[in-house]
Amino acid sequence: MTREQERLAGQSCLLDMESLVHLVGQAGIGVFVLDARGRVLQVNAAWLAMFGYAEPGPVLGRPLAELLEDAALVDSWLGQEPSAGCELAHVGELRFRRADASTGHALYTVCRKPGGRLEGLLVDVSARARAEERLRAEVARRESELEGAARDLLRYKGGLRTLLENTREAVFVHDTDGRIVDVNDEMLRMYGATADDVRDADVTRFMSEDNPIQDLPGFWARALRGEVVTFPWIGRRQDDGREFPVEVVLRAIAMQEGQLVLANARDMTEAVKAREQLELFGKVFENALEGITITDASGTILSVNPAFTAITGYSAEEALGQNPRILRSDRHDRGFYRGMWQALIRRGRWEGEIWNRRKSGEVYPEWLSISSIPGKGQARYIAVFHDITEMKNKERQILYQANHDPLTGLPNRLAVRERLELAAARANRTGNRVAALFVDLDDFRNVNDALGHAVGDEILVEMARRLEPLVSGGDTLARLGSDEFVILLGSVGDESEAAQLAERVAKHMHRPFRVRGQEIFLSASIGIAYYPDDGADPDEVLKSADLAMSRAKELGKNTYSLYTPQMNERVNRRIRLEGDMRRGMMRHEFEPFYQPKIDVRTGRVTGMEALIRWRRADGALVSPGEFIPLAEETGLIVPLGEQFNFSVAGQMREMRALGLAEGLAVSINVSPRQFQQHNFVPLLRATLEASGLPRRPSRWKSPKRPS
Repeated sequence: MTREQERLAGQSCLLDMESLVHLVGQAGIGVFVLDARGRVLQVNAAWLAMFGYAEPGPVLGRPLAELLEDAALVDSWLGQEPSAGCELAHVGELRFRRADASTGHALYTVCRKPGGRLEGLLVDVSARARAEERLRAEVARRESELEGAARDLLRYKGGLRTLLENTREAVFVHDTDGRIVDVNDEMLRMYGATADDVRDADVTRFMSEDNPIQDLPGFWARALRGEVVTFPWIGRRQDDGREFPVEVVLRAIAMQEGQLVLANARDMTEAVKAREQLELFGKVFENALEGITITDASGTILSVNPAFTAITGYSAEEALGQNPRILRSDRHDRGFYRGMWQALIRRGRWEGEIWNRRKSGEVYPEWLSISSIPGKGQARYIAVFHDITEMKNKERQILYQANHDPLTGLPNRLAVRERLELAAARANRTGNRVAALFVDLDDFRNVNDALGHAVGDEILVEMARRLEPLVSGGDTLARLGSDEFVILLGSVGDESEAAQLAERVAKHMHRPFRVRGQEIFLSASIGIAYYPDDGADPDEVLKSADLAMSRAKELGKNTYSLYTPQMNERVNRRIRLEGDMRRGMMRHEFEPFYQPKIDVRTGRVTGMEALIRWRRADGALVSPGEFIPLAEETGLIVPLGEQFNFSVAGQMREMRALGLAEGLAVSINVSPRQFQQHNFVPLLRATLEASGLPRRPSRWKSPKRPS
């Protein structure tokens, strides 16, 4: 057997080659396993077909030597040194006896594994051997018939031509210098050549340059000495230059005028592809990041890959022969595993998340996929799994981030809503109430504006630390955002509990916040609302607590307030009023009223103060004390003031044109928010210029109260 045959025959010694061969399409490679005494433990379907058996029963437990022509061959295998990776595998060619007493030829690779058992592969080459025997017999017969009668075999080669054309392999006949004397039609087809291509051509024309051409004379010399020389080679087609693997068998042909070389070339493209696929899947098995186990029908582990060891901690030696139950955790009941096996039996496949246990005892989650591989013998199961611990950790981290404030680590608005729902459900069963305290720092915006948001963040973190000791284990402290905190009391029997907690919160605000060498004094306004009194669901309860907090700020801050239905009505009215104001500005419902300034000594009108009034479409007037504070709060005072200034300027221009306001000074009230606009003066100038009025007769002042 040549070096290349030995390399190809020894590619894989996986424990369960039947499963792998099945995966690559049943390549026809016979697989067998012998015990330490040479008795058959396991064979695959290809092996049974090779030996002519329909089922494994007649051969299991039987000495393999009884089925071989050379009985001592098994003893030589048993005498080899064990090797886990098959580095010391025996390779060669053997003759075997089929069930019908006929004999066959096969190439073998046998490896003795630790523990004494043998694992082997067989490739049936009986057809080639029979062809060789027929060829030798035919050549011998022809030589006997033609010896002494044929003066020139090439001149009378009708018998050889018949022989050449009846073989399915490409045949070259060439002299000892490599010059082609004859070929068969199969050679022309296989090599994409014509008769002109081969006429008197050198045999190397049909070989790849990657071949060791320098070895050819040695091969020919051995054939001329009577040897049958077999070696792998690479052929080259003449039509498209494609190269392909072949197996070459050389023999000598004795002629009256000398000896020629007969070369049979068999296309090995499909065989090489099958071996490469088998080798590829072997590498996938060995190098996959997922753990892989192969078990028999009873669940006994036959093979594992290195990733299995990396994930579970069990070595291959520890796992082989065991049941996957060694990995079982206590996270699943019997019903879970029963459903898994029912799915395997019914559909041939199961996949899902499962918790298993490593050798160290650590329980971990994995995603497991089990597939049933039917065979002529017993079924096999291939399980592929990967550790999803990291994915689970990321899920927990994402869930934590989704439910917690990143600055303080407190639960956020989403978590508060969920916990309020749970507390409300318990309150419905027990008859108790749930209290929500909405805590808001007073004037916190000024801290951010004056000292920066970094200082503000430190104050918020310190605020969370101050509030945490006030909250018991069954209650919740959360930050909704900005400077807003919420305390949930899960079960309240007496309203005084929430009020007392609000007072303790206010007391903890007496100490200054020390940040970066500064002492900052802050107070808090607190609103209190109850479920189910002040809201039928979490959103309504939080809204009611927020309204109560706003009321506390109106009362002077640094205090707490309980929610009342009147607060909600007042807020709704403000929302409606804001909408009406915006629509009123679009309809120009705001108009100036003029209050004259009279000189008491002369009784003459010396000036006027322009006052903004809102006359609705139905003629009703809205009190300035109602809409001006809302305009200030919402920022509508800026566009409303611009519109009002333009209206006053337009009316003054008309009065001057009529001679009614000559020499009169007009005063207009201006909001502090208007003064804060960087474009206030340019806009005012543009208004006066557009109206054609001089600038001096007008005065602006900031009002102390709505008028």
